[in-house]
Amino acid sequence: MDIKRKSVILLNDEQCDFKKIKDNLKNDWDILVEQEDTDGKLEFNIGNTIVEISFQKEITKREDVEKEVKDSNYWENGIEDIKKIKSFIEVSILGKKDIEKIAKLFVKINASILKLSNTLGICDEIIALPTKIYIEIAQQLKDGELPVLALVNINFYKTDNGISSYTKGMVFFDKKEIEILDTDIEFSELFDFMLDIVDYVISSDIKLNDGETIGFSNEQQIPIVVSQGVAINEDSIKIKVTTENY
Repeated sequence: MDIKRKSVILLNDEQCDFKKIKDNLKNDWDILVEQEDTDGKLEFNIGNTIVEISFQKEITKREDVEKEVKDSNYWENGIEDIKKIKSFIEVSILGKKDIEKIAKLFVKINASILKLSNTLGICDEIIALPTKIYIEIAQQLKDGELPVLALVNINFYKTDNGISSYTKGMVFFDKKEIEILDTDIEFSELFDFMLDIVDYVISSDIKLNDGETIGFSNEQQIPIVVSQGVAINEDSIKIKVTTENY
């Protein structure tokens, strides 16, 4: 099975320093790229994974990118940054078999490009993050951790009965999206819980099934329901976490 993912890095001018990108990859992650860029494009292989980095003065889905930035919970100055966009760097990765390994490589490449001085941030079909936040998240790789928020978008919204949350991006890892609905736990607790659940499901490569329970201690047994999504269109995993079972 082919594993593909693409991103768009937003620039505030019309310059793309491919040499600096290669230097960053070597210094940050010990990834040596010997190929040279040609006509605004750099292609190379890392094992059996193909990486393509291309500089574009314009892209066909600019409106979609701008909407992602505006809608992002994690991009505080998104509306102002959109006005600064002058050009783009498109990144694509194509590999096979090990989804998590390819995902981590994807984050490394994006983070090294984002270290260019003229970047504003990054978008793909899942996440939209400003430069500083993405680079900070990517550093988790150096500690052996999964950079969850660089790969999966965790969204939150208020309801009449509490706070709800849902993921976007678990499908990339061949998993169902996760929802928590109308919980009465604190926002900070919900945020940490969602991070832990997403990390656990991806890193352990497990499947959560309807009727099961989940917990991070012997005492914690939180019910799981798989049914039609509320904030998303397909079936989702709903974890019924409350102050009583958290």
